[in-house]
Amino acid sequence: MKNFWNKYKYLIIIIAITLAAGYIRFNRLSVPQEPVFDEVYYPKWASEFLAGQTPYDVHPPLVKLLIAYSISLFGNTQWAWRFFSALLGTLLIPLTYLFTVKLFTRRAESRNSGNVVALIASFLIAFDGLFFVMSRTAIIEIFAVFFIVLTYYFFCGFIKSQSKYKPFWMIATGIAVGLAVSIKWTNIASWGFIVLWTLLSWQEIIPKNNRFSYYVLLFLCFFILPILIYFDIFYFWYHNTPDFFDKVADWHKQAFAFHLNLKDGHPYASRFWSWPLLIRPVWFYYQTRDGLIYGINALGNPAIWWPALIAFFWGFWHFIKTKNKELFFCFLAFLLSYLPWIAISRVQFNYYYLPSLFFSIIILAYFWSYYFNHYQKQIYLYLFIVLLLFAFFYPILADWGISAWYYNLHIWMRSWI
Repeated sequence: MKNFWNKYKYLIIIIAITLAAGYIRFNRLSVPQEPVFDEVYYPKWASEFLAGQTPYDVHPPLVKLLIAYSISLFGNTQWAWRFFSALLGTLLIPLTYLFTVKLFTRRAESRNSGNVVALIASFLIAFDGLFFVMSRTAIIEIFAVFFIVLTYYFFCGFIKSQSKYKPFWMIATGIAVGLAVSIKWTNIASWGFIVLWTLLSWQEIIPKNNRFSYYVLLFLCFFILPILIYFDIFYFWYHNTPDFFDKVADWHKQAFAFHLNLKDGHPYASRFWSWPLLIRPVWFYYQTRDGLIYGINALGNPAIWWPALIAFFWGFWHFIKTKNKELFFCFLAFLLSYLPWIAISRVQFNYYYLPSLFFSIIILAYFWSYYFNHYQKQIYLYLFIVLLLFAFFYPILADWGISAWYYNLHIWMRSWI
């Protein structure tokens, strides 16, 4: 039994974390039995698509197509609306593990070298409040993060694999980034990342023999393939109509103008600088009934977000000292997702931070893994606190009715109201 545990312990632990994450995401998935926040849009548009219409939305159509497929399978219910969110939010846990292991495992090291980082990162994402809420809501953010991470996972396979496997990872990367951009335009950051990283390190990651063939394949996989996938999804969305190109051109003009000119405010809007500080979460749903308060607050776990901010600066110092390429990978991915919001003047919400938060959590997990051999008990205590705080905040993450005095215990800042 001991040998079995030593051989499969990482697999057993990540399966346990995934099952726990899946249970809490799918449990009571149909609650509340009414649309919350932007759910008033996406399921409606998906239903209209199934009825043969082509409703207008300012985001590319992949998420609406997935919700439409879910509705066609399970009926037009709240559970069906949220099915793919919960599924991808659950699958994000093992994907985080696979991506982090691949990122932090070098060729000269054992394949287990990145497992501690990966397990901690997977646990933190499983029990973060914002990741949890977005995994139970039929809006686009969890889809965006899942396909961003999938893109980076395949790209890591490309830059770290032996030459005979590189074409597979390149094709998979191109498909993933095409799907990512087909969800939300801000996912172009992941596209820019793989192009920039390839340009900066092409001498290391492209085999010396037959380089011209790899240049051609790179162009096809990293440029042509994502564009083809992007427009194929639009072609499906427009029901294969003969005036497809005119409609797509008009859609892009309207969508670009909307994002450029949207100046309307919102009670729960927040600016980019406040997101890591957890200052202004969004109440997706709030109702009082029978003397109890019911709500869904897109609130991150303070035991994750605030330490992640500290770990970010520690990680920068550690990178300067060690020139750790894996940390640089995380920093660059974080910044390319985060910094564009500085220049964007349209209304913003804290959940736009989700892709950057993912890499902030990876850096935090690396921080804990760096000290793991000397401070195991303290790290286990920290993970227990994360779990404890998730359980504490669960009622206002999952629409669980609570009394007013207990609700007040959850409001740590006036800006959380």
